[in-house]
Amino acid sequence: MANGSVLGPTNDPTAGSASGIWKLNELYQAVLDSNWPGLQTTVSYLVIAGGGAGGCNGGAGGAGGYRTNYTSAGPVPTPKQSGGGGSVESAFTATFGTAYTVTVGAGGAGQLYANRASVTGGSNSVFSTITSTGGGQGGTESINWSNGVGFGATGGSGGGGGFFAGITNGGSGTSGQGYAGGANEGPNSNYYGGGGGAGAIGVTAVSATAGSGGEGVFSDITGSATQRGGGGGAGVSTAAPGGAGGAGGGGGGTRNTAATPGTALTGGGGGGASGGPSGSGGSGVVILRVPATASAVFSSGVATRSYSVSGYNIYEVQATSTTGETVTFYPNAFLAEYLVVAGGGGGGGALNSNPGGGGGGGGGFLTSDNTVAMAVVTGQAYPVIVGGGGAGGAVGQNQGVSGSGSQFASISSAGGGGGGAG
Repeated sequence: MANGSVLGPTNDPTAGSASGIWKLNELYQAVLDSNWPGLQTTVSYLVIAGGGAGGCNGGAGGAGGYRTNYTSAGPVPTPKQSGGGGSVESAFTATFGTAYTVTVGAGGAGQLYANRASVTGGSNSVFSTITSTGGGQGGTESINWSNGVGFGATGGSGGGGGFFAGITNGGSGTSGQGYAGGANEGPNSNYYGGGGGAGAIGVTAVSATAGSGGEGVFSDITGSATQRGGGGGAGVSTAAPGGAGGAGGGGGGTRNTAATPGTALTGGGGGGASGGPSGSGGSGVVILRVPATASAVFSSGVATRSYSVSGYNIYEVQATSTTGETVTFYPNAFLAEYLVVAGGGGGGGALNSNPGGGGGGGGGFLTSDNTVAMAVVTGQAYPVIVGGGGAGGAVGQNQGVSGSGSQFASISSAGGGGGGAG
């Protein structure tokens, strides 16, 4: 960048500083190269994975992993932090124009007893390098989820222990994301363990009582406090109530009726069951909060909801169709290059025996190449008109028809004039 003098040094801009005097075209090129101060924004996030499904003749599903770098001094309730007793994570800085991966994890699939080997845990949710682990599925009779027959599976939060001839423990949670599931009451017991939640361990079955799900964690990242990440309630194999779902989207357990699924967009664990189908886990969610000076643009396979909070733009990512979906952040005002060309005029027609009419004029031509790029605002609609070419004059008629004007925002090019008659 040649902004120095004969006696002074030539300075190069960076994302952190740009000392010296700059021409507009130099500034614009630096912006395109992402080498200009103010080309980044802070992003607060809440990333919750899908909850695990409840087990069959078994324990409940664990909540999806819960990670956040957002907290507030709001009066109730607290703490507002990551799951499993984890801390509020570090600040995240996004570079404008860079695409970041975003994925919302699905909840695990509940099953009938006959299909119990197909019970699944929740899927991971992702924002950039932040990955929350899917919740573990509940322990299931005669099935080993790689940590012991009847044991709850590990996950963001662990699934509760199910039926077995011995004690079945709940699966462990992931550090900084969620808690472990609860155990069954004992060997050959008909009472199983609750799923772990983002805010508490799943309850172990005791005194002929099925375990309840661990509670979730509150966040007011959207402007209002909402509890998410509750573990599921355990199933039972006798005439007794199933365990209650943990506050924050956990589904309740049952015996011979269908267990309650985890609540969508909370990562809640599904309820355990005996003869009835077990509850599926609730889908996860990714919530992104940026200053009002920035906006987010998502790829086509992303379903979102926006929240309005003074000074911030907040986006709740509710579903993604593939694991390759992205979000890109932009400043609310940025520079746009343009080329606006109007329609050309039609040629003139010949009059009687005259040799011919004049040619039509070219359409007006305006471009930012020889002036200053235009500042535009993300999310604002701008008029765009493409001018049509003018019709040529027929023999014996007057001049050709002028072309129509073209427009982008306030930039208007006039149509070319029609050629004169011959």
